[in-house]
Amino acid sequence: MIYNIDFDLCAFVISGFSIFFVLYKKKAHKYQNRIFLLILISVFISVFFDITSSIANSDLKNHFYILKDFLNYGFLMLHNIFPITFTWYAITVFGLAYRKTRRFQILFFLPFAGNIILFFLNPLTHC
Repeated sequence: MIYNIDFDLCAFVISGFSIFFVLYKKKAHKYQNRIFLLILISVFISVFFDITSSIANSDLKNHFYILKDFLNYGFLMLHNIFPITFTWYAITVFGLAYRKTRRFQILFFLPFAGNIILFFLNPLTHC
């Protein structure tokens, strides 16, 4: 099976330029900019894992299964972090972060924790 990585390469370049812009133009001293920088860095690394896992999945004879699984799980793990970091970024941009309570934090992170638990159980359950 051959994977098309054209869009991944474009996302790699665009996220690289965006990281450069945030670091040198926006100066990541504000809390919102640091969260946005975290999102961009996770996109950059996730796209790198996606490109390398596509190459490993296309040529199974020359790549170990452990490397293939590490690259696939690395991509999925970083890709699953996007929604919660973007939601936290939106909460801080709209100024709602100062209203957070302990109950809000538990309810906010509960779906993400469930997702991570199911993600780590996947090699055992094969769901």
